[in-house]
Amino acid sequence: ADFAARMRVRHNWQVQHFSPGGGWGVAYHEDDLPHPPVEGYVRTLANWVQAAFRQQGLPLPRLHLEPGRSLVARAGVALYRIGALKQAGGRRWLLVDGGLADNPRPALYGTRYTALPVHWPQRPPVEPPAWVGGPFCESGDVLIRGLPLPDLRPGDLLAVPMSGAYHLSMGSNYNGARRPAVLWLHRGRTRLIRRRQCPADLVQEWESTP
Repeated sequence: ADFAARMRVRHNWQVQHFSPGGGWGVAYHEDDLPHPPVEGYVRTLANWVQAAFRQQGLPLPRLHLEPGRSLVARAGVALYRIGALKQAGGRRWLLVDGGLADNPRPALYGTRYTALPVHWPQRPPVEPPAWVGGPFCESGDVLIRGLPLPDLRPGDLLAVPMSGAYHLSMGSNYNGARRPAVLWLHRGRTRLIRRRQCPADLVQEWESTP
């Protein structure tokens, strides 16, 4: 608002549209609950913009908010299959078929995710809490740390909610990883919208790289 006021004086320039940037997040982990309702976010920003622009004697702009992640993240669920179990350092490790390549956020900046078993998710947890690790031979390839989970076995599926915003856009072929398939779920029916990569796809990409 201060900048808009200066530009009006210097260049007769008037703000017609204003976006405060950022965005409205989501609760990735149980510790993030309860997540405040979006109505409070909208109300706070709208009140702030009105007060700031009126203080400067400026006409109110059209306010643009960015709810993208709060919409897209909740639209996706990532499924991982447990390949092996391991006890090490007092921790129960669930080693799954994905991780750093398809979701680098926990390794890059410590985003905390939750998970639950696809089959019988209401089962009570057992001790110790579970650590979920991936297959990419990196110490940072840890998707979830210290999460209460029930007794699970190789072959069981884990569902990680809130996976729609960044999993696909930040995924890579790191260490020869093949990008997973993507299914569209609508009214109880599924449709394949991206097939799972195969080794031939990786070779083709490498051969076409100048």
